[in-house]
Amino acid sequence: MTTKSAQEITDWLVAEVARLLDLDRAQVSPDGPLVDYLTDSRDALSLTAELQAWLGREVSSYVMWDFPTIAALAAHLADPDATRATR
Repeated sequence: MTTKSAQEITDWLVAEVARLLDLDRAQVSPDGPLVDYLTDSRDALSLTAELQAWLGREVSSYVMWDFPTIAALAAHLADPDATRATR
């Protein structure tokens, strides 16, 4: 498993949220509320599944709701001491 930096994860999440919602990447702020982009659980679960595949490790299905912004989520996922599942 290759560890990704918080910046790499942020960039990937911004791109994936933009793709998922058919937005321009510039419309997705890493510091804006994540719930503004993931308005239903289907979007969150889809993004979590893609994130797991990209990271090559398990990610809690609740992770999208546990961190308020893309940047906060990315920082958590980049932390080597962070638990794999937050719940």
